[in-house]
Amino acid sequence: MAVKLAVLFLSLSFALTAQTAERYRRNVEFEWEAIEGAAQYDLEIQKDKKPLRFNTKNAIWVGNLTPGNYKIKIRAKDQRGVPADWSPPVDFIVALETPHLLSPASEKEILSKAEEKTELHFSWDVVKGADTYSFELSSEDGTFEKKEELKKTEISLKLSVAKKYNWKVNATGMGMQSEQPALGQFSLLGEKIKTPTLEKPESEFVREVKWQAVPFAQSYTYNLSRLDPKTKTWKLVEKKEGKLETEMILPAEMPGGLYRLQTSAQGTLRVPSSTTQLDFKVRSGNRSPAAEEIATLRLSIDRLIGWYGIASYLLTVVDYKGVNFDRSNSNLNYSAIGGTGRLGAGYLSAKSPWGFLGIIDLGGITVVNASNYTYASIEGNGIYRSQLGLRGELRQQFGLFYKELPETYGRNSNSITSMQLVKSLGPHYGIEYWLAMTSKWGFQLNAHLYPSLVKVSTPNGQDIQPSLSNQVGVLASYRLQKNLTGLAGYAFRQDQMIYQAQPGRGSAGNNDFNQVQLSGHYLNLFLEWAL
Repeated sequence: MAVKLAVLFLSLSFALTAQTAERYRRNVEFEWEAIEGAAQYDLEIQKDKKPLRFNTKNAIWVGNLTPGNYKIKIRAKDQRGVPADWSPPVDFIVALETPHLLSPASEKEILSKAEEKTELHFSWDVVKGADTYSFELSSEDGTFEKKEELKKTEISLKLSVAKKYNWKVNATGMGMQSEQPALGQFSLLGEKIKTPTLEKPESEFVREVKWQAVPFAQSYTYNLSRLDPKTKTWKLVEKKEGKLETEMILPAEMPGGLYRLQTSAQGTLRVPSSTTQLDFKVRSGNRSPAAEEIATLRLSIDRLIGWYGIASYLLTVVDYKGVNFDRSNSNLNYSAIGGTGRLGAGYLSAKSPWGFLGIIDLGGITVVNASNYTYASIEGNGIYRSQLGLRGELRQQFGLFYKELPETYGRNSNSITSMQLVKSLGPHYGIEYWLAMTSKWGFQLNAHLYPSLVKVSTPNGQDIQPSLSNQVGVLASYRLQKNLTGLAGYAFRQDQMIYQAQPGRGSAGNNDFNQVQLSGHYLNLFLEWAL
């Protein structure tokens, strides 16, 4: 009745009363195949020199053993107490308990607020009977490995973010280790990736839209939508994920209109960035570099669309001529410092060649006796634009004007005693030729005619006679900003009015006319800006 030892089940646990390493026991359970006719079994368990002997009636034994290396053998006894032969000894180990990991939890994704490195705390439960703990940590990409023997159950380490880590802890004490190491793994996420900045296209000749690369981004996602002009809703045109390049190519066949680009950045084991968006207009038709070059060239003259304002100042030495038959054939000829300030507002349409412009002028002259005389004018014009070639544009102005001119009285320029205004109305026609030299520099020739036809008032109340005022000039323009253009140049301007002398006054006859004329070569400073 030899016993063939078959250890079917072995379980280990802490002894409930154990408090110190010397008294620490683990619960051990052996189970073997029962022998027919056996009334009881003898067990001999040996760790050191002196074996421990136990007997049991069943083919199972449960007891408490200290950690260590053991041998066990079993024999059966029949009902008479006659023993069989001992089974061959079998080695077994009573190990320390497997540690219980506390932090970080296994399979956890840990969010860090750091871009590169952050400190992480590791901890686990105390293992009874353990004196030291073997701690190992490594990154899955093989760039980091840490091994350390510890007497405490915790450690803090500074780790690189955006990596996956594996860690394990093994307890050692009483000459034994844990029955198996505790294993854990976690992902250490980097902080949220910064949001890309989209670069707004400089013109409507859009062939690509770019954004700035952001640190730690490994790919980008974008959605391109177009505003449906009929339904006024955004419709998705293209979506791309995992894009490595920092640009979106707009195919030439895509129609013009208003587009919206939404972009975000992604990185391995990092929180994706917020989504940024940009709305931009795309020109219909040809958007090739050649077409853009031509259109860019014309920016120096096609610079304002929509509402705009103007301001100018003309500075010169004015030549004054005045003949007045009502005042004993008064005839004045002198020069005076003069200038004209101008303010205006207008509108130009991108869809129509027509626009309009309103202007208020305030002129003045200062004569040698330090007297200042001012006069005003107002004009309103329609504007019609015609493109001439690739570089040129013709602007014609049609409108009405109101004009004032000062009539001074005296024996000569040193004895001017008074001034009265001559006022008239009439049509205005102006023509301007603009030539684009570069995308910023332009050139302008201009001419304006102001025939005075209708009397508003004259100093003697007599009718006005038709007379012509005119201005011609040349200007260089420079596009200071997208919505601001400065101009400077030369202008010759001559303003005059003629009205009937009053019969019976002075030496005036029925066919005599009083006349006022101001002329000069002006420095013309000009500014246009979008409102």
